Amino acid sequence: MTDQSHRPGNPNQRFHRQPSHSDGCFPYSFSARESCFDRNEPPFHDKLEKDRFDVAFEITWQAISAIAANPCTTTGPATCSDNRDGFYAGYNKRWLTIDNKLAISPFTVKSAIASGFANLMGGCYRVNTIVEPHKKTEQGQYPFTGAYKRYRVNMGGQSKPGILLSMENVANGKTVTIQPCKEFYYDQRRLDGIVPGQTVYTNRSKMEDRRNKPPIIKEFSLARNSENDIGITYYGPYLNGMDLKERRHHQHRFYQEAGNPVTGIIPKTNFESVDKQKKLVFMGQYNHQVDKPWYEDLNSLVVGSWVYYEIFGGVVTNIGKNFLFKALFLHEDTIPKDQEACSDMNLLCPRCQMFGMTDETGRKDREAVGYRGRFKSATLVSEQTLDHPERFSHRIPEETQKSGYRQVELTKWKSGGQTVCRQILMRIAGPPKPNKRDVNGYFSPQKGCLKGVKTYQHGTKGAAGLDDWRKTIEKLDGEINRDQGKFVTSHKLRNYAVVCEKDMTFHGTVGVDNASPEEIAAMLMLLEHSVAGHGFKIGLGKAWGLGSMISHIRKVWFRSPSDNRWISFPFEQMDWKHLVSEMENQMPGVGPAVQDFKKVANLNQKINPYCNHGEKMLEYPRELRFYSALSG
Repeated sequence: MTDQSHRPGNPNQRFHRQPSHSDGCFPYSFSARESCFDRNEPPFHDKLEKDRFDVAFEITWQAISAIAANPCTTTGPATCSDNRDGFYAGYNKRWLTIDNKLAISPFTVKSAIASGFANLMGGCYRVNTIVEPHKKTEQGQYPFTGAYKRYRVNMGGQSKPGILLSMENVANGKTVTIQPCKEFYYDQRRLDGIVPGQTVYTNRSKMEDRRNKPPIIKEFSLARNSENDIGITYYGPYLNGMDLKERRHHQHRFYQEAGNPVTGIIPKTNFESVDKQKKLVFMGQYNHQVDKPWYEDLNSLVVGSWVYYEIFGGVVTNIGKNFLFKALFLHEDTIPKDQEACSDMNLLCPRCQMFGMTDETGRKDREAVGYRGRFKSATLVSEQTLDHPERFSHRIPEETQKSGYRQVELTKWKSGGQTVCRQILMRIAGPPKPNKRDVNGYFSPQKGCLKGVKTYQHGTKGAAGLDDWRKTIEKLDGEINRDQGKFVTSHKLRNYAVVCEKDMTFHGTVGVDNASPEEIAAMLMLLEHSVAGHGFKIGLGKAWGLGSMISHIRKVWFRSPSDNRWISFPFEQMDWKHLVSEMENQMPGVGPAVQDFKKVANLNQKINPYCNHGEKMLEYPRELRFYSALSG
């Protein structure tokens, strides 16, 4: 399913893609998104403008994997069992239904198509950049609101050691200058006669090389004994952690200066008290102590303090006391240049022109603005009518029970005697942690910014039906850690999901007012899977393989400014090339735009084989490595 974001005007441009981890280690990766669009004044609804068209598409969406689109709150009680820590058990939601038929809401349809449209035409980054307090969350609520985020600085050697040479107050924080150092440890407690600042000598052969970790010195002398000896300077007792206390695993720290001093401005937010930081960013827990947040008092640093720092482009951006410190950053700083969220209704990106926008920047110097867009969607309704629900018992792993399992009551629905929809308990999963988002390339250690749009894998070695998916989830859920004898889960929530069977079809109509030929071409590419293999991911469980949809066009309707009559093309009865030729005759510009988009789509398929016409729909990750990647 395509998830690239390059405009069709230059199909030969270089495409960027991060490693896909095709060995199944992790269920998704990220692709770089470049600045590739112009902001323009959008057309409005009062008239049909020259060289634009009103267009509507009668479409069929087909589920090629099990789908869990659960937007509605159920009226019945949630009976899902608590996990072992007694946290919130999960939420109990259901499909939208119309006349006992499953339905996909127009909001879901619009969101899915808008994402694909942005990948083809370009779109601004819509991330939360409002600086707002982090409210006390209730059970099951997402705790990481606001623009400030944290991540753990331990990626690819990005946490570097050094000595603080100066720290001066400036208007927006503190300017720090750091002497980069190479760090050495000495694990014997006694150091007779050695004082901080004194230089001693040792040999590489008398060190324990630990690759990325600082080497451990076995022996040293007060004088150089051979040409291969190196001089190292004693810093002092080894202290680490946010509280800088002595630890049992190392005793003393030595160092060598490693390059010229580096400098940078650390935002003043990093020096605020724990109470003030709590209002801006989720603090997390330190050593699993609920009453002790992850907080480093950087105000205690003085000239000569041992610090760890992160550097991008030669500039220090974050500092901490411990090697694995957590960096605080403002999310809007990570948005690529020229792709900030649209806030001027007269200068909108292609996606906002089509699907609308609201200025949510929180600016006090201007009134709120909004543009509702030109895209319209009806609800997509399934063909099958569901029978009356049936209750059944289901056994799930539960380590708090003596038997290791617990019985829960679930519901299923049939159509034509076959089970087409049923409740499944999702495997235990918790809210994403900001410091986990740097895993597998979310954060660029070279540029210091988010890498871009997320792409899910769609490869599979077997069917992706309801029973296949249920068995896989239960297998993941019941995997036992032999060393600890416990279920290998560290998360908080177990959710109900009402999941429909694969191959179910949904029918409906979408349309666009005042569409340009390029916009019509983009919609054709998105809504007809056979053209370029494009599809959508909707609902719950996308990272585990649910939610793969493909779209087919049954009929296209349009009208032009010169003729207010609606003209239709029976899409299902026409050859694709013939159809595009006919549409080009009626709507000049559509044909060349389609060819440009196809060139881009062909490049995407070579880069991302998961896009290739559904040949590989979905791949389940390996269980143990999956846990390692997620739980960390």
